[in-house]
Amino acid sequence: MGAVSWIYFVPYQDDFQKALDDLRTREFAARRYHAAGPPKHATIEDAINDAGADGTRSILDIGQIGNEIEFCEACVLSEATLDELFETPHPTHQDVVREGSMYGLIDRGQAVCFPVYNQSGTPAEICFAGYSFD
Repeated sequence: MGAVSWIYFVPYQDDFQKALDDLRTREFAARRYHAAGPPKHATIEDAINDAGADGTRSILDIGQIGNEIEFCEACVLSEATLDELFETPHPTHQDVVREGSMYGLIDRGQAVCFPVYNQSGTPAEICFAGYSFD
């Protein structure tokens, strides 16, 4: 099938790991992930194990926040990297959707995350963007 990109925006909070955990819980509860057969798993771990090498093709495959690009982690992008990608260290929702350039930093099974700002320059959202394993 090939890897597919995914993106999520959640309300901003200082604790990116909590934001990730909450997002994973929300997507699991809504059953918005790929599974072998109907997605009726008891836990996120069960869904990941059932998906096998292909992964869930969702944020469920990303378990933690990191400072480097690694498999199954969301790397927090620095302001310098955001400036390179979006020509501003404080990208808005529209900048992120229009550019999509963060995908050039990652490969299958990897993700990035970063704050997204409102028009007055205040963090308003966190963007999580990544690629499925397959």
